[in-house]
Amino acid sequence: IGIRSSRQVICDQMLNLSDQVVGRRFPDAIAETWGFHDNHGYDYEFESDQSLFYVWVLGYWARPLGYEIPYGVLLPKGVEGLLVACRACGLTHDAHMSFRMQNDMQRIGEAAGLAAAIAVESGRDPRYISISELRQLLIASGAIRPPSEKPRFMEKLEQATSSWKALPPPDRPSELVAEIEGPRASSALLLLSSAKPDSPTYNELLKTSEASDKPVARFRAAAVLAMRHDSRAIPALIETVRSRLSAPPSPECNRVRADVPAWIPAAALLGRLKAREAVPEMVAVLDDGDLSLDALLTIVRALGRIGDPRAAAALERVANRKELPTSRKLQVSMNNSNPVVLDARWQIDLAIAESLAAMGIKREDLIAPYLNDTRAPVRRRAMAVLTFARQTAEEAFLAK
Repeated sequence: IGIRSSRQVICDQMLNLSDQVVGRRFPDAIAETWGFHDNHGYDYEFESDQSLFYVWVLGYWARPLGYEIPYGVLLPKGVEGLLVACRACGLTHDAHMSFRMQNDMQRIGEAAGLAAAIAVESGRDPRYISISELRQLLIASGAIRPPSEKPRFMEKLEQATSSWKALPPPDRPSELVAEIEGPRASSALLLLSSAKPDSPTYNELLKTSEASDKPVARFRAAAVLAMRHDSRAIPALIETVRSRLSAPPSPECNRVRADVPAWIPAAALLGRLKAREAVPEMVAVLDDGDLSLDALLTIVRALGRIGDPRAAAALERVANRKELPTSRKLQVSMNNSNPVVLDARWQIDLAIAESLAAMGIKREDLIAPYLNDTRAPVRRRAMAVLTFARQTAEEAFLAK
């Protein structure tokens, strides 16, 4: 029916956001594309950690993305004789945001049609056809370029970034890490996120998170460490939350999709690290009556990921509060339209119920009002939280 996103088929290859960010190339490429991480949400506390880091920490919602599409995303895992030539192909939720346009579907539709013809003519399952033959047909039609030529997306990336000054090379780690304080911080952080844990660059990141005299540098270095599941990021992230640090992404991000204070993604990253030592500070924030909706939800969900029962009383207090930030503004793609504003109290109640369930506390009364809501996404979310709460309670009972 043309809705933006629904189900994704699990395929032999699943394209993800990391593939898109690094401009990955594939030996079985059957198409290429160009776009950006066009996520229409504002509530990145409900998105993956990768998406949250990319948008809330780096500010890179509008950064150009170009990459190749592998043939394996058309092949449903464990199913023969079928090609998925639509938006349900092998993509993660994050990857779907930049690969769902009409021209994308035309590209994989052409490749799937040719693959089907080769399969019929050769008497083989689509999974076992000659990829080189398929690629030759696509090169002949102009859909992709020969291996000897530069892909179109690489040309576009070079054009888009031609004005960017080159960062210091990885063999000068102190200079590279110093960039996270300046106007090219996001580019530097993106490069630093691939540093190996035993490298001088990674050690420089760690030193910055621990000893820099600039709070924004400590936070940004710690954010990279947290994405690598390095618990040594915790002190700097706690301090970022305690000081309510407000540090927007670097100036190169001229179209920031969701510009939030640094302490909000810092709280989310503490949840990722399951940092129990952060609970007192997170509870203190939760008791602050002057929070935005996304800040409140980020803290609630982070406490749920940590799962420390010490936070339960604070969550209960929030659940009983009548005055909460509940206005959720939806994206407007056309500049001449007024945004739709919805009541998001359901997000708060269900997030609290889910986090309490993770701590072994059942609050089905918070879930029940939404099980028959007129909005299908709300009903589905309520049922998912109810299922999680009951499963968690059953597992706790069996463990005893």
